[in-house]
Amino acid sequence: MADSGFTDTPEPAPDEDRSALGSIDETIAQSGGVTDQGSGQGSGQGSGGTPPSVPQPEGNEEIRVGSPFAVDPEITTPLLPPEPEEIFDVGPLRYTAMGAVAASAMVILFASVAAWWFPGGGTLIAGLGSVLAIFGLFSHYRLRAVGCLAIHLMLFMISYSRALG
Repeated sequence: MADSGFTDTPEPAPDEDRSALGSIDETIAQSGGVTDQGSGQGSGQGSGGTPPSVPQPEGNEEIRVGSPFAVDPEITTPLLPPEPEEIFDVGPLRYTAMGAVAASAMVILFASVAAWWFPGGGTLIAGLGSVLAIFGLFSHYRLRAVGCLAIHLMLFMISYSRALG
């Protein structure tokens, strides 16, 4: 790459005295830098060819980065209540309760046949189905468990009344 002739710091020309430039640098460092006070040069630099000093933020101010037109997003936290599943999670018993609902639905067939054919056994089978349906209330299938419980209680009453009569 060819040297463009521009450097960050002024270098003395071959015919200039280096000691004079050193004293200017020391003076600038002691005064805290050069600021552009409208020297009329139009180059945006102060006297001596050094860039103007950049004001530093005071204290713990943050320097904004990015678009000056961007709006800071509002920080909000969701105020939603926790899901019911998070509150009422019973772990592996939940899956056992889901199986109890399925078993209760299957036992309906046996309880209805036993209520007609053997009422004493129908009472026991309907009681077993009721217990399974009650245990199934702890699963995701609550409405199915309530439906099975209602059917089993009805079959229990029919079987019990037939067994006594």
